[in-house]
Formats: sequence, structure tokens, C-alpha cells
Amino acid sequence: MEYKLRTFSEADRKAFILGANKGSIEPKPKSETKKMRVGGYIQIVVYPNLNEKRFFDDIVALTGKQLGYLLYLSYEYANKEPLPLEYIDKHFSFVYNKNVGKYERIRFTIQEYVNTKEITRNLVDYYRSLSLPLGNKGVILLYLVNYVENCLNMDISKYENI
Repeated sequence: MEYKLRTFSEADRKAFILGANKGSIEPKPKSETKKMRVGGYIQIVVYPNLNEKRFFDDIVALTGKQLGYLLYLSYEYANKEPLPLEYIDKHFSFVYNKNVGKYERIRFTIQEYVNTKEITRNLVDYYRSLSLPLGNKGVILLYLVNYVENCLNMDISKYENI
């Protein structure tokens, strides 16, 4: 049995598009996509589990600085470059733990400082091009771990072994 694909005429195609896009044939330009703004500031939203939130809270308490500024410092410390794969392997269980704390996730916003959201997005794209499943939260955790371990000399083993 042979199947034939139905072809649409140009008029049928335009009618379908007009119906689907509420009368507009042109797609929305990318500039119209919404960014998360709270109080005039762009926010980076992550959903950490309780252990990751405790890590965030502890480094904020240790330094007395906002988490967005610490994220900026961590990117500056690494020169906004990808970290070596050996370092990622060392901390992979901490920065990539999708199933841990699945039911206790909390919405956690980080105020963007300078261009940390763009840097985060570029690093996520880079790591995904290497087939590493790191999202925003994973990249943020990875760079903060690198910063607090090497610059602040903080022991993070109590967070990784849970």
C-alpha cells in the first residue's frame, strides 16, 4: 500500500498560519522574549535542593556579600573560561544531582551582577556541546565551588557527601 502526503496550497498554508498565530504571519522577534525582572533587576532563577541552598546560604554568611556578586567574582576568578574537565569530574556528583531533593526544591533567585546571566548561558551551551548535562544551576554551583575552594579556602566536603 502506498501512502501519499497531502500537499497544501499556498492559500491553505496562509489560512492555517493566520489561525495559529492569531492573525499574524510573522513570527515574534526574539527581542520580545520576557526576562525575569524584579524591582528593575534581572534575576537568575534556580531550584536548589536543601543541601545546595545551605551551601548558598553558608557562602553568603561567610563572605557577607550577595550571591549574585559572588557569582560574578567566581566568573572573574576563572577568567570567564570553562573549567578543566578533570575539575568537573571531581565535583560532578554535587553539581549534577537532578533526583536528589526532588520534592524539596525551592525557588531561589540570584540578582544578576554585570552580565552573569549571559556568561552562565554561554558556559551552559559550551558544556552541553561537550555532552555534559549541566544547566544553569550546575554551572553556577560549579563556579561557586571553584571560587570558594580555591579563593576562600572553604571545605565543601560536608555538602558533597550528603
